[in-house]
Amino acid sequence: MSNLFVYGKLVDDATVRSVLGRVPRYRQALLKGFRRTAHEKGPWVVAEPDPTAEVQGRVLEGLSEGEVDRFDKFEGVDLGLYRRIAVHVEVGGRRVEAWTYVRV
Repeated sequence: MSNLFVYGKLVDDATVRSVLGRVPRYRQALLKGFRRTAHEKGPWVVAEPDPTAEVQGRVLEGLSEGEVDRFDKFEGVDLGLYRRIAVHVEVGGRRVEAWTYVRV
């Protein structure tokens, strides 16, 4: 089971439900060392490294490999819009491992 840190359209329950058919358990989270900025290829946001910044979002918890693959498709990983990387996020004062999507 995997965690996924989201910070754009995927913080919306309806959007997550449209991808998975359900809304998994989630918690508020903070990704340090990145900033949220406009994506140059469309009307989206993207995280990019910035040691002085942080991105607020959610961690979707307990996702199966197949569910993470669905998010990859939604985010356009196969089209080169984003890439998925492993990160550590802060959740309730703890560091938690998660995937997230960043600039290619």
